[in-house]
Amino acid sequence: MPRKRTRLSEAEAQELQQAYLNTKNGPWRTRYQAVRLYGLGYAVSEIVALTGCSQSRLGAWYRAYRAGGVASWRDGRQGGNRARLTASEVRDLQGRLEPYTPRQVLGDTAATADGQFWTVDDLRAVVTRWYAVQSQRPTFDRHLFERGGCSSQKPSAVYTSGKETDLADFSAALKKKVLDLAQASEPSVILARDEASLDLQATVQRVWAPNGQTPVVRVAPTRLSVHCYGTLNLLTGQEVSMRTGTMNAAASARHLPQLLEADPTGQILLLWDQAPWHQGAAIRDILAANPRLELMRLPPAAPALNPQEHVCKAVRSAVSHNHTLARFPDLVERWESALAATTFPCALLDTLNFHHLRILFTMSN
Repeated sequence: MPRKRTRLSEAEAQELQQAYLNTKNGPWRTRYQAVRLYGLGYAVSEIVALTGCSQSRLGAWYRAYRAGGVASWRDGRQGGNRARLTASEVRDLQGRLEPYTPRQVLGDTAATADGQFWTVDDLRAVVTRWYAVQSQRPTFDRHLFERGGCSSQKPSAVYTSGKETDLADFSAALKKKVLDLAQASEPSVILARDEASLDLQATVQRVWAPNGQTPVVRVAPTRLSVHCYGTLNLLTGQEVSMRTGTMNAAASARHLPQLLEADPTGQILLLWDQAPWHQGAAIRDILAANPRLELMRLPPAAPALNPQEHVCKAVRSAVSHNHTLARFPDLVERWESALAATTFPCALLDTLNFHHLRILFTMSN
């Protein structure tokens, strides 16, 4: 504590009293009261007994107040910027982050060229501008985003060529087809197919590691690759796959008999996209010879509607990302083994009530 106490003026005492009355925050009311009493000449022992603060803390509070008044002392700074927001400021921040983009707020100084999505740099800029708060601590930025109603998210890619009318028409047609299959007396299977490429050259994904020890993945310099046709049974979660050197109509046609063999009876509905190698005379011949196999084409530029896309993503994460295999055949074997041994859940039929409808129609028959 300073040996010579500087008394508060009447205006300063009133300022602290008003600040005390204007806040419902207990710790800050204690600080306002303690500083006011000290500045009015009350004994330190009385103030400590009344407020519960320590003598050293009281001295720090008073020095900070004398340096910059209520505004700077309330912000926790002494000639600089504080590192925290008040509860009311966090609520205000949430109201500002939700309706606006960084471009609308920061203009050309936004962290990214488009200024469409909020980044840590954008957050720091607006918090400094609006509330005179600065912090370089990563945990501060993360917690502030969370308290501001935001979470770290990967944007969902939507192709610009996709049309809402195409999506609506497909959804309606799929619902009708699922209803028809649920009512059918014979067993029915619903499949989704897509293709993926597998490269020996590893792709990397984020992992946890000790601070200062950046993980290293040794990547093969060669570009060996193979293509894989994969078809997911939406009822069982099982996968039928085929390896091929090229993706063309002939390869697409060779995969269809595998699906017929895997489900030798009943109707088969196959969902697949409109890739050019999904058309051709060989495919039409197989369909003509097997009327129980029906194709339903997904809308253009709508990969998110294909459940098989999620299979490829899951297997890449488990097998090919960050892999350390030196031999390409070993990687291919691991990929195919993962497809064969894993059951891939799919919620599409649940959203369409297929299982419930199937039970109802079976009971009624």
